[in-house]
Amino acid sequence: MTLQTFLALLGDPLDGANSDTLYEDTFAVLAHRPPPKHLGFIDPTSSSLSVTVNGHEFAINQSPQLLKSQRLGGTTGAVVWSLTPLLASFLTSPTNPLAVHGILTPQATILELGSGVSSIMALSFAVAPPHLRPARIVLSDQEYVLRIARQNVENNLHAAGQWEKVREDARPIFVSYKITGSTRKIPSPSASSPSKLVSVAPLILDLISLDWERDSLHHHPAFSQGSGICHISLVVVADCIYNESLIPPLIETCVDACSTTSTSFNNVHPSRPSNESGTLVLIALELRSPDVLDYFLEQFTRYFKVWRMPDSLVSKELRTGADVEGKTLGSGYAIYCGTLRGDVN
Repeated sequence: MTLQTFLALLGDPLDGANSDTLYEDTFAVLAHRPPPKHLGFIDPTSSSLSVTVNGHEFAINQSPQLLKSQRLGGTTGAVVWSLTPLLASFLTSPTNPLAVHGILTPQATILELGSGVSSIMALSFAVAPPHLRPARIVLSDQEYVLRIARQNVENNLHAAGQWEKVREDARPIFVSYKITGSTRKIPSPSASSPSKLVSVAPLILDLISLDWERDSLHHHPAFSQGSGICHISLVVVADCIYNESLIPPLIETCVDACSTTSTSFNNVHPSRPSNESGTLVLIALELRSPDVLDYFLEQFTRYFKVWRMPDSLVSKELRTGADVEGKTLGSGYAIYCGTLRGDVN
């Protein structure tokens, strides 16, 4: 199972050269979205939340005061967005297609862009079944977000096993935690067979400061030679598509992340083989403005082959409703996947 076999499930990519094709797809998904009830936050008034992902409960701190502030550079990362735990539940489900097709493996490195204060994605992978738990997961956002994100990581990591902080750089922020190997009881598929104990490999969890408009992954110390972060298997972006001005720098950062296998990035990593498998970019978003969605797809398809994940492959909480006939009401969310052009044969 490979990235290519996963992409084959998605059908034909969206044609970025044909705006009519893009608009047809956006019209279809927008026609099935439910009426918007809120801006997309779980609860923007509470300073703490209890969030459950696949049976694991996390105590999450957030900052309504910061959200309401006039901070230059944005404040939307200060609170938890509704899409985040839904996407985390899908990606850490044992039957999700990225795991079935070998993208999410114990050898994988995952980079989340715009991870926000919650750290829910990383925490969910840290407590996931052994075959879904990656070798490394990197959370990235602006510095103002990371103080609370660190609190949430350290307050919840006990659920994943013993952990220690192994690196802490101040500027730019680069903090690494090592969750040491442990043993977990795995239920048997047969009621007549006993559960078995399975060893779980160590996981490295990184928090790095990254501003798409100012910073480049190519020059970030987290991706310098010797940092331990090599090929990125999966880039995850959850509900960061709402402001047109932020879309080009986000897509450029995705290009940087995928170019860990390119000649330019191998100048930084000269010892790494150039034939590693491609990187998948997965962008989940709430369906809001038609203009913003159109602009996002125009930008995304400039550099990537892009597919919308069909409803048949995603959890019911994330389905668009656009892939069946009739007036099926969707979730209000959509997931788009991309591979850098020329990255995967």
